[in-house]
Amino acid sequence: MNKPVAIVLAGGVGKRFWPIETDKSLLPFLGRPLIEHTIQSLNHEKIERILVVANEANKKDIGRIKPRSGRITIVVQEKPMGMADALRTAKKEIGGKAILVINGADRVDQSLYHDVLTKSEMGSERVIIPGREHGQHFQGGYLRVRNERVLEIVEKPEAGSEPSTLVNLVVHYFRNADDLLTEIEKVKSETDDVYEHAVSRLLENGGAGLVRYEGPFGFVKYPWDILEMARLFLSSLKEKRVSKKAVIHPKATIEGPVVIGDNVSVLEQAVIKGPAYIGNSSSIGTNCLVLESIIGENTVVGFSSEITRSYIGDGCWLHQNYIGDTILEGENYFGAGAVTANFRFDAGAIASKVASENVNTGRKKLGAIVGRGARVGVNASLMPGIKIGGKALVGPGVTVYRDVPREAKLFERQERPQP
Repeated sequence: MNKPVAIVLAGGVGKRFWPIETDKSLLPFLGRPLIEHTIQSLNHEKIERILVVANEANKKDIGRIKPRSGRITIVVQEKPMGMADALRTAKKEIGGKAILVINGADRVDQSLYHDVLTKSEMGSERVIIPGREHGQHFQGGYLRVRNERVLEIVEKPEAGSEPSTLVNLVVHYFRNADDLLTEIEKVKSETDDVYEHAVSRLLENGGAGLVRYEGPFGFVKYPWDILEMARLFLSSLKEKRVSKKAVIHPKATIEGPVVIGDNVSVLEQAVIKGPAYIGNSSSIGTNCLVLESIIGENTVVGFSSEITRSYIGDGCWLHQNYIGDTILEGENYFGAGAVTANFRFDAGAIASKVASENVNTGRKKLGAIVGRGARVGVNASLMPGIKIGGKALVGPGVTVYRDVPREAKLFERQERPQP
């Protein structure tokens, strides 16, 4: 049995990801890009090599990633035209070979790769597709299943019309990539679901082997998905690890699984409760509270700030702020007293506008989502689910009820929207 080529798809562009401008696959979690975690999870004893379909913008950064063994081959997808086009781009590299197709912006436990590849080694399956039970409605693909055979991938069914409770996980094995490529060429569609249609056509004769997966699953489709992905990574921390190069004041408190990087300073009366991650050269000031959050490198959490269940990127400066269930992409500045509201008084789910459509985030608690380089003035208040574009400026004392465009300057209080 030939070992498959692991093909990691990272050539897409996040059309629903504003105001976050960082490529999804390059978002850092626990100090490493998301796609690096995926690459490091692959068992090199069971695969021939790793092939990444990248784009022009991310190919250099991905090229710097070092796998546990061997090397990464990169091919560039010229336009973000979906998974099917990504495989067409890689045709010369994968033609006639077994392949394992992986979404570079998803996160699963490495046991899933092992289970799929182990099933492939039995030699009887042309196609293997894993599925996972998902409690709430999932804005992605579902599996139509009968007698433990996958018969079809149904992309984005309406709530209540799902063919099963199993969602499609893109860790797909194909014994011969040519079979899939042939079906891709037969599909005529104006949307980005050509790959799913091609796979379903391939399953018309006998279906695919099903691997049931019960482990953690994270994905980043919308910007608020970063919070759930951060929670997933933090849940993997099992012990306290403090760099010998960090300086921890004797009166600081560190509880639970907390990772503290090199040259970090934690000042007196600061409290860090895990799971939490503090990146290299960051500072946690006096009387600060950090709870279940990721904080990047070179970030200053100044006096008396609280960071709760949030993702804070590199190079941020905070001072006497409440940052709850919030995403700061990086290089963000919050003046003293600026806060993020993260909960509606009616306890309803928080919606966010994406391409002129109100999307239910499914979250009861969601603060602000702030693009790289945006600044927020003293005593400003950001309402739940508000998005601030990169390099935007929110003036002092402003209450923000609606999204702020990239590089916009907002110095007057917005009118409160009518219920």
